[in-house]
Amino acid sequence: RTPALIAVSGGVDSVVLTHLLMDAGLPFSVAHCNFKLRGAASDEDEIFVRELAARHGVQFHVKHFETTAYAEQNDLSIQMAARDLRYAWFLEICRADGYGYLATAHHLNDSVETALLNFIRGTGLPGLTGIAPSTAGFMDNPVCLVRPLLFATRPDIEAYARQKNLSWREDHSNASDDYTRNFLRHRIVPLMEELNPAFIHTAGRNLHRLSEDESNLGFLTGCYIDLHSGEIDKQKLRALPAPRQVVYKALKHRGFTEEQARQVTENLDETGFEIYSTSGWRLLVDRERLFLRPPADEK
Repeated sequence: RTPALIAVSGGVDSVVLTHLLMDAGLPFSVAHCNFKLRGAASDEDEIFVRELAARHGVQFHVKHFETTAYAEQNDLSIQMAARDLRYAWFLEICRADGYGYLATAHHLNDSVETALLNFIRGTGLPGLTGIAPSTAGFMDNPVCLVRPLLFATRPDIEAYARQKNLSWREDHSNASDDYTRNFLRHRIVPLMEELNPAFIHTAGRNLHRLSEDESNLGFLTGCYIDLHSGEIDKQKLRALPAPRQVVYKALKHRGFTEEQARQVTENLDETGFEIYSTSGWRLLVDRERLFLRPPADEK
């Protein structure tokens, strides 16, 4: 069986994931990030996870990060800086040691919160599907990112941990509303639950439906527009009630923006102009077709 690398912070979610994989007899190793953001508490988290790995007899990986400096240098929020740093390191370990899977302890509440955050900030259908249970070829690497706990709510996980007498670390920064996600978690979601006590489960079912719609749309787009030929028939686009999103969905993986998709669909009667993506792809708008051409170094 291909071994997995588990991201373990020391919180209840990742401790429960570790316990479940151990009970299932699956091969895995533990990776812990010390972001050095909470002083002595960060070092105590590291000690806790190191001892957890030792008790289970599994390999332990740890790395210290200068998170604040990285965030300032790259004009990122602390949360985004920590995300970039940890996933880059996780993939580095997976490549070096041959892990086929990277497992994180995201749960249903996380997925619902992610969809709500995306909705507030502005998004399309993909952003409303929450967190995917798995992502093959994560960040263009031969590693599958898996999230085995997405079926469970945060209270479910805490109840399981208490039932099994598990110990874990509390990150007291989670109690603060300074971060947008925490504000949503502590202020907005409870209001939703006043309207619908089963809000998280209801929202989870909605995310699943939207995810199925997104998958079907991608499949049907592929059937309707054959990008393998590098050509798109203008007549097919004109027949669509809303061609912009179809064009964007077809082209975004090659670096084209939603604004460029709008520009193309609003000028379908024009001919002889070109649009370039950030990755160097070229879209030529001809009389009857759109022609997609790769960057010069990929020809």
